[in-house]
Amino acid sequence: MRAIRLALLTSLVFTLSCLPQSGELVLVEGPSPMHDASWPIYNGSPPDEPMHDAVVGLHFYDAPNVYVSPFCSGTLIAEDVVLTAAHCLDEAGDYAPDFQTMSPDNLLIYLGDEPAVDILDHLYVVTETLIHPDYDRFQLFNDIGLVRLEAVPTEAAPVPALPASLGFTSADIGATVNFAGFGDDEYGGSGVKLQVDGTVGGLGCDVPGCPDAGDADTQISYEQNVELGGPCFGDSGGPAFIDRGGPYVGGITSYGDANCLVYGVSTRVDAFETFIADFIAYEPPACEYSGTVSSSNRNDYFDIGAQAAGTLIERDLTWTDTSANLDFYLHYWNGSRWKNAATSTNGTPGVFESISHTVPSSRDGATHRWRVRRRSGTTDYCIEEPYVEPPPETPTAVVGGPYSGTEGQDITFDGSGRGALVGKSDRHLHRRSNC
Repeated sequence: MRAIRLALLTSLVFTLSCLPQSGELVLVEGPSPMHDASWPIYNGSPPDEPMHDAVVGLHFYDAPNVYVSPFCSGTLIAEDVVLTAAHCLDEAGDYAPDFQTMSPDNLLIYLGDEPAVDILDHLYVVTETLIHPDYDRFQLFNDIGLVRLEAVPTEAAPVPALPASLGFTSADIGATVNFAGFGDDEYGGSGVKLQVDGTVGGLGCDVPGCPDAGDADTQISYEQNVELGGPCFGDSGGPAFIDRGGPYVGGITSYGDANCLVYGVSTRVDAFETFIADFIAYEPPACEYSGTVSSSNRNDYFDIGAQAAGTLIERDLTWTDTSANLDFYLHYWNGSRWKNAATSTNGTPGVFESISHTVPSSRDGATHRWRVRRRSGTTDYCIEEPYVEPPPETPTAVVGGPYSGTEGQDITFDGSGRGALVGKSDRHLHRRSNC
């Protein structure tokens, strides 16, 4: 449950080292003009278990600007996969009927305890974001999202998602869960990882203060007050850890009352086992063309059809054995024979050749093909779309952020079937503003 706070620029400058871009990031510190300390998380404590290392912060990235204050939390559940709430990744406007998934290019993941101190040493680039296809952004059902990282983090071991075989039942009412995230604390601060124990109060939304019954099959609920504490703004997407002979991510912080002092609801992770497993098991598409060259198979050809004038044809040829030497050709048919349109022939062993060619007007409609030629060695090879290195940027931190301003405000949705949804008092909507 998140709140993005504005902050004051300081003169601290650090080198950004975990992104593919090079440059400098000016850290942002200080209390926010938009920050409201009436939305606290009470009784939070510093992380004290290895499972807390897997709790991550979600940071908005609008090159070259990186916002140091996290807008949501999440959990590393596989070596390169983060589990969070769908509403954290939903960029659609408040009244939009359908969700809009946040671009991976606008998200960075932080693994640490206090981003204002060491964010530059623990940022990870995102390659994929996914919201559950049945996510209901008005009722906050199926509030689950997934994020894929470009690199495997070294700071933490993943905490597995709770499987259906160990899923929540009515017998878990009264069981202890542990919440963690980067949200507000009782002193008006945020952006520092905290954790607090809570108690499962019911399946669905089944504790005092709940506006309705929720969905018992996909949600758990819990009471919150000054003594009990619990998650609040900024903790959205963060975990409710549960012990099943070891820690599992049992819940995802979803919504609650406006002051974080009455009730809260988490999405049940066990209800989405297949959705999570399919994402974790994803394999990149196979090579566009592939094969093996050897002394008995020195050339392979792949027809790519007629190409219009002005078409840019770009592909990389890679192979597995560094002692082998391959050449890469793009041919075109001139009406009587094949001729070279482009070549990549370094002439030395390696694992890479690349071609980039624009079809000239004189060859409009000509049929083209790839040729892979073995010079030496035996190796498997792959023809694939080229990797494009992002241009260097100079990231700078900015006061505030594009998500400041809507947390805890009164928001009414027409036609939701639930009447007016006011802040968190009926169903807290963790929306981003479009400021």
